[in-house]
Amino acid sequence: MAYKNITGIFGHEWISESSVEMILKELPESHYNVWVSFTDSKNDLALKECTRKERNLDRITIEYKDGTNRHDPDPFTWLIFGPVDGFDLLHDSIFGANGFFARRCKCPAWPQTRNENPKDIFMMRTAMRHKLAEFLKVSEGPSYLKKDAPLNFMVNLMDQEQRTKLIGLIENLDGDGIWMSVEVKFPNSTIDQIQRLDTDIELQKINMQMEA
Repeated sequence: MAYKNITGIFGHEWISESSVEMILKELPESHYNVWVSFTDSKNDLALKECTRKERNLDRITIEYKDGTNRHDPDPFTWLIFGPVDGFDLLHDSIFGANGFFARRCKCPAWPQTRNENPKDIFMMRTAMRHKLAEFLKVSEGPSYLKKDAPLNFMVNLMDQEQRTKLIGLIENLDGDGIWMSVEVKFPNSTIDQIQRLDTDIELQKINMQMEA
């Protein structure tokens, strides 16, 4: 079902000028194509070219530009059921905690260099997750069933060789879409252990001052 906007013939706008300006500002032409589709026409219209009084509206499609002139195989689609609010569209596409383009690393902060098929990306992520676990000689655990779930392992249980490999990866890890977090837990620590950690920190501070 689409939005007919029957009163558009009398000048009713299906989207405000301010919403269009907001959308095009946050989704600039340098990185995105924003198109509007209609139920009674095979021709799409760029959002910037719309009069905002069109009728028989179907959807807004946003494609990410990867610099190769290829169509985005996984574009963002917003079905039009009524007047469009620019903020709502931007929240779902790029600003929300699970924003469509942010999740896919298709934004200026984390640029996708190629528009790949989502299935191919998923397969490569799964394969790399398994390869990383083998390289570090750690268990993938039950989360392996989720295929691309985070790889969690206990650093405390790693031997020196494993830790050396891990440090090497951390030093060279590409921050483009790959996130590594370290969780330090204190509930089971004793006073002796805490004091040893405190001593290690103070020694590192002294070494840093001497190197400076």
